[in-house]
Amino acid sequence: MTTHYWAYQPSHPAYRHGWPTIINDTRLIIDHVRGLSIVIAGPDGHRGPILDPGEVIGFNGDATTDLAGDSFTLLAPLPGHPRGLPTATARCTTNRKPYELAVTAVLLRCALLVPAAFAVGSDGRWDGEWRTGARQWPAAATGHSPRSIVADLFGTNPVGNPLREDIIGAGLAGPSLEPTRIQVYDVEHDVMLEVTPAETVAGLFRYARTLGPGTPAAGVAEQRAIELAQQHGLSRLSPRGGAMQ
Repeated sequence: MTTHYWAYQPSHPAYRHGWPTIINDTRLIIDHVRGLSIVIAGPDGHRGPILDPGEVIGFNGDATTDLAGDSFTLLAPLPGHPRGLPTATARCTTNRKPYELAVTAVLLRCALLVPAAFAVGSDGRWDGEWRTGARQWPAAATGHSPRSIVADLFGTNPVGNPLREDIIGAGLAGPSLEPTRIQVYDVEHDVMLEVTPAETVAGLFRYARTLGPGTPAAGVAEQRAIELAQQHGLSRLSPRGGAMQ
């Protein structure tokens, strides 16, 4: 497994209802993975993971041993939106580093816990690495996989393959915003961001501002917004709308 993708609706009632369980189960998964000689650190690869019920889930591998990759981030539930249920999209490239076991187990748990509001895709095969794990992981993790961890910890073993080929077209339940392009002012860089799809980046920046400057969770949300903008090829515009060189 290399890259994993997910789409979710942070303001969906099912996500809001399931969030306490997601927080608790993520903690259980991290503790289990750590017991397999895998270090789970904070979003920047240092210190500890963030499991804040009011803000965000964020973790990574161990940067001190070059075992960190993309940070894994889930937003806490957001207030309802008058135009429907905005869908956030994210991705995490793990390059088969050991923390991938925690990433994939949490994603699988979320997809099974709140299928109406959470969809997962992956470069890995459901009957391959998702079932057997990766050879690159520590010897203590041999025989462990996201499927086995979710089954052992929560007694859940899906009959079918829950991974989606297209998370954008996954058809999450409930009303959703039509794909649109909006402009969002980035105060720090004095630019306008032209955003697509459906307020993902805008929502992350707004959410970061509500968390307060300098808080770890705000930094995670801002970094995730920048990563998503880069991944989706979003253009940066000047405050007057002209393209920046």
